[in-house]
Amino acid sequence: MTSWWADIICRLPHAFNVLVSRARDVPLNLNVRQLEEINQAALFPIIDYALDHIVQARILDCPLFIEHCRGERPRESLTARAFPNLLSLNLSRAHYQVEIRPMANYGLITEVILHIDAPNLRTVTLDGMRCHFNSANLHSLQYLDCGKTTDIHGYLFQVLRDHPGLQSLRCRIDIDPSVSDHSLGLASGEVIEMPALKNLCAWNWLGGPYGDAARFFRHVSFPSTCTFHYSEMARPSDLQGWRKPFDLVGHRLRQLPYDAASIHVSDSWEVSTYHLNVFFANELDGPFDHFVAPYTGTSACCTKSDPGHTGGKFLAPGVRIEVEEPYVPEDEEVGGQGRWLFATVLPGIISYIHSETITHLALTKIEHNFRVWESDPSLVVALRPFTAVTTLFVLSVDNDTLQALVSGNIGTEGPVLPALRDLTVGLEVYWSTDLESSWNPQQCDAWWEPLLAFLEQRKHDEVPVRTLRLKGWWENESVRLRAAYEDDEHMQSARELVDEIIDDRTVDDVS
Repeated sequence: MTSWWADIICRLPHAFNVLVSRARDVPLNLNVRQLEEINQAALFPIIDYALDHIVQARILDCPLFIEHCRGERPRESLTARAFPNLLSLNLSRAHYQVEIRPMANYGLITEVILHIDAPNLRTVTLDGMRCHFNSANLHSLQYLDCGKTTDIHGYLFQVLRDHPGLQSLRCRIDIDPSVSDHSLGLASGEVIEMPALKNLCAWNWLGGPYGDAARFFRHVSFPSTCTFHYSEMARPSDLQGWRKPFDLVGHRLRQLPYDAASIHVSDSWEVSTYHLNVFFANELDGPFDHFVAPYTGTSACCTKSDPGHTGGKFLAPGVRIEVEEPYVPEDEEVGGQGRWLFATVLPGIISYIHSETITHLALTKIEHNFRVWESDPSLVVALRPFTAVTTLFVLSVDNDTLQALVSGNIGTEGPVLPALRDLTVGLEVYWSTDLESSWNPQQCDAWWEPLLAFLEQRKHDEVPVRTLRLKGWWENESVRLRAAYEDDEHMQSARELVDEIIDDRTVDDVS
């Protein structure tokens, strides 16, 4: 059915009844779409209709809201009968990023753990409720959030115990740290083996009570080859809070001989965020498109995906750990007494990996106020362990990262990244409705100058960059042309400092 015809049909009286009756016994795909501009109350009758016909559903993608359900409706609809046709169940609520959803009205839809009889169920997404399943085919589970309600009965442990063939798990760790192993249904020293697990993404933050992540990882075992993401927000005023997740699961960064790493840092705002991702260079098997490097930045982790639309797609391979500094209102100054220090945290997290085996390194948006301290050596000091890096990817506003590598390397013991031969640099233009402010000769100069200084320093230190690749885009041709002359002049200067330049920058309307 075309979207045009569907728009007409669904405005007719009894349209749903007509469509379902004509389908007869054919399994249905019931998808209640969640659009930003729609008031959630307008979805309530559609949700009711979907729940009334779940027995015919092959796929049920349906948000449930506390304001609508009040606990009884999902229990009646989901447990009253068997659903032999049901293959995929998604009961997540409308949101676009897991970490910014409002906590109000995001508690349990029903306090009862539901038992769903769907023997052929393969994929499940739960939000605000806990369910058990009798399917032997379950291979994907997203257990997103139960608000401020902690798990005191060991629900997650029981689900994993019941489904050892699970291949993909994405969950918030909400295990209550105050209850005993016995209360959680754990035997002394029990380890739940998950030999088939290929993807695990877990997080422990977002304003609610902290889950017992240490107990979760102590009692759950999964293969070293499992793609693993973990994200945690530190407790307020905990200056050592960044160490805890790395002490807990940082050993996984070293379990395999990874040869590629991606680092993202932002400490220029009210809170600091650090991402460290290690993987294999041969996993860089797809085109980068607009991006300077794959698997970089805040969009690289599945915790940033909208589960209602992406199914929790894992964007970054290997192991990725993210730690976020809590907001401390009484000390907003970056680097203040109650804040994490870039010069301490960055080398600290790098120490958890085998940096000497890394040949491909991506520095994506190292957002630190380098220009405040022109000779700040902190980035150079942090990167010195990367002695085997031959390929570097850099994306930073005005190439501040490259400027920091130049300024911080003056008067130190030899060049940083001594094995570097290939450099990829991303062009990031601040595009906006005011195109005149997006790109001009002055901004072009500001972007090129740190890059040329870096290339000159490498050549002076007798460790020249051999290949320079430029990535990124302008939003339209008129923006590119505004500084085309200056860009060509700088390009010619760069050609004298490297053996080869590959210019992959494009013009593309991204609005």
